Amino acid sequence: FTASPAHRLDRETSGVILVAKRRPAMVHFTDLFTNQHPKKRYLTLVKGKMPRESGVINLPLAEHQQTAESKARRGVNMQDAVTRWKVLRQSSEAALLSCVIETGRTHQIRRHLVAIGHPVAGDKKYGDFAFNRDVRARWGLKRLFLHAASIEFPHPGHKGRVEVEADMPAELKDVLKRAALEPS
Repeated sequence: FTASPAHRLDRETSGVILVAKRRPAMVHFTDLFTNQHPKKRYLTLVKGKMPRESGVINLPLAEHQQTAESKARRGVNMQDAVTRWKVLRQSSEAALLSCVIETGRTHQIRRHLVAIGHPVAGDKKYGDFAFNRDVRARWGLKRLFLHAASIEFPHPGHKGRVEVEADMPAELKDVLKRAALEPS
């Protein structure tokens, strides 16, 4: 068995990723991510002022990699998707959010936040391109502002709670400093 990632992150997303070193751990993580959904918390910078301090986005998303043949045969396959968000800091221009996903759909946070009018800063696929140019020029953001801050799951052996965290990269901390949105 070759050590393998147990899940994935979008290319430009920084943060925690779990790697299984042995086959039994991979079996455990495959079951965990398929059936149990570990608690995954992300930090993201979004456009605009949020309407309240926290919220839930319960919006089904189209299956991301559904083939054209499948769509033609049975229509677009919608999948349940739930994202919980909480404001950590905000200004009139942007908000730093903590997001916990209850499901693990492709680009879920990015797709959910743009659906409620608050695209992730630096998002080249779903984002607000004028906003992205502005935050690049003023705050120095050169990538997607999405960071997998922590993941919580039962240990594959003793089943006790394990939480793995990753510090935010310096480049994203610098953006928050320039935007006057450093978390307290």
